[in-house]
Amino acid sequence: MQQCIEQSHTAIINYQKDIDDLEEKREIGPLAFFQSEGSWRPLALHECMIKQYHLSKIVTVKPTTKKFKRVSQEETDDLFRYSWRSWLGKEGHHIKLKISKEWADVLKLKPIAEDQKIQKLDDDNYFLERITKFLKII
Repeated sequence: MQQCIEQSHTAIINYQKDIDDLEEKREIGPLAFFQSEGSWRPLALHECMIKQYHLSKIVTVKPTTKKFKRVSQEETDDLFRYSWRSWLGKEGHHIKLKISKEWADVLKLKPIAEDQKIQKLDDDNYFLERITKFLKII
């Protein structure tokens, strides 16, 4: 799959979505590998949408010689900028979470996002605000 990423070639995968749901011969355009929640995941184009897959659920990979049009690095970076290190979509949502003072102190020292804002509500509570994007994980 790494060669497909480097050469912008599609790959045909068999993907075990669930125990009883094997998707066969899914054609993807692999873009990159990344790590999330302790596992490696390929980021790929499928039917004009950017999706992530669990590497451990890919049963087989067959590289092709068919070229695909890659998305720009800027678009890929944008996906992760608003993802809360999880996953994303194209539609942005303004999120406002009520958090404790202890969490506010932690998140001030170790931000989870470059655009996060922490505002004091009262002595014990704060709001964490940011824009985020979500999309289904397959």
